[in-house]
Amino acid sequence: MLLKKLVFITVFLALYAVSFHSYGQGQNLEWFKCENGKYGFKDRKSQRIEIPCQFDYIWGRFYEGLMRVKLNGKWGFIDDTGKTVIPFKYDFVEFFAEGLAAVRLNNKLMFIDKNDNVVIPPVKKDGPKYLPYEAATIFSEGLAPVFLKGKWGAIDKNGNEVIPLWYQYLCYFSEGLIRTQINGKWGFLDTIGKIAVPFRYEDANTFKEGLAAVQLNGKWGFIDKTGKTVIPLRYDSTDTFNEGLAWVKLNEKYGFIDKTGKTVIPLKYDSVLRFYDGLAEVKLNGKYGAIDKNGEVVIPIIYRDLVELRKRIDITVELLKLFEVKKEKSGEVFE
Repeated sequence: MLLKKLVFITVFLALYAVSFHSYGQGQNLEWFKCENGKYGFKDRKSQRIEIPCQFDYIWGRFYEGLMRVKLNGKWGFIDDTGKTVIPFKYDFVEFFAEGLAAVRLNNKLMFIDKNDNVVIPPVKKDGPKYLPYEAATIFSEGLAPVFLKGKWGAIDKNGNEVIPLWYQYLCYFSEGLIRTQINGKWGFLDTIGKIAVPFRYEDANTFKEGLAAVQLNGKWGFIDKTGKTVIPLRYDSTDTFNEGLAWVKLNEKYGFIDKTGKTVIPLKYDSVLRFYDGLAEVKLNGKYGAIDKNGEVVIPIIYRDLVELRKRIDITVELLKLFEVKKEKSGEVFE
């Protein structure tokens, strides 16, 4: 089956690559720094400049269709055509999440919507005009971390403080829990501020696909939402689960495990990244390629850098999707 998939990819790769530059136009941009010191955007696949070099700085990527950019010393937001959606007037902005973004104007903190309306604090005739915090991050599952005098808590979308300002750090909510630090130890809180997993770990990642990576005594493993160890803490490093697999590192080599802790792809690579669309980028002997979830090499490990590899991955993913559609419509079984 894999051989026929690879034949299908090989036959159509050159033809598809010719037309692929128009796929997802304006939806697949990356920012870059230009020779004039300004920043602009180019298509990630074709490398063609889509938005001219005019910005002082660009931060992050597009979230909910908008990108935070800096122009003439002030921050605002543009869409993926380069159109200004939120004027360049803010001293600082966070990215949009759940339709809201934290912004700072004249050293005052507030949350705005995508129409540049102040939403938090709620606009009231005799109410506060700004939030009484030094900083805020993003909303996730209805709550946003806020910071004041060295401590973190969280507010809801009415500006109410739901989690008190007790903690050294709050990350963001994922699957109902938030990664939190107090007295140098990591644990997890639920959305009402109740301790769900005790503060006992040296480090931790957010929950994804029901499990979270945690570190204790220098080793990493995975726990469930009750704090039960599901995968023993024996790895040097790891990441969150994605598409049912997580990469792990042991003795300077990387591979992948499933949610039972079984090694499904041997630890033999020099570096790896998460699985997306069924493929994972890998590095071996200084070269890059991509593997599928069976550990089969789908894109040869021959590329010198990730830029060239990712162009090939984009094309390959689309071809695999076409392959699946073709198989489904014809009813043919490929073996």
